[in-house]
Parts: sequence; structure tokens; C-alpha cells
Amino acid sequence: MQSDTVAEDGADQPKRFRAVEYVRMSTEHQQYSTENQADKIREYAAHRNIDIVRTYADAGKSGLRIDGRQALQQLIKDVESGSADYFYGMAQRTRIRRAA
Repeated sequence: MQSDTVAEDGADQPKRFRAVEYVRMSTEHQQYSTENQADKIREYAAHRNIDIVRTYADAGKSGLRIDGRQALQQLIKDVESGSADYFYGMAQRTRIRRAA
């Protein structure tokens, strides 16, 4: 299998990707704090050669609507404007939108 990069010592290194993380928690009483979410995202990323380069966090915000979720709105603006310099974003699936 061919690698995408070669280290200075000549050893093959897997290609690394840049990503952002989005974390959200609606109340202080939730089981999954933004810190716990970030830990899980970073653990996942570390096993897949992904470097987390920025965190977008909305603490104390409901997942039912985007209103008032400034961090998520900024993440969307960054992607739409092309100013994002990362490969993809990561979040727990239920943190983006809980209601179906």
C-alpha cells in the first residue's frame, strides 16, 4: 500500500487531515458535557490521523433550533465562505440536531 507522505527519515507516514469539532450541551445537568464530547471526538480523531484545529462550542443551547447557536452558525459561515482551512468537521451525531 502506497503512503501519501514520507517522513524526513524516509519512513512512510499516513496522511494527516485537518478537522474541526462542534460540541453542544443544552444544560449543565446533561451527562455529556462539552468537555466529554471533545474528549471522545479527539480520541476518535487520534485513531484516524485527524488533527483537530478548531473547536466550535455552544454551551447551554438547545438542539431543537439553530437560533442562538452562534458557534454552529459560525461553522456554517466558515464552510460556505470558503474560509475554512480544514478537511471536515466532527461532532457527535446527536449534538447537531436531536429532533427528527
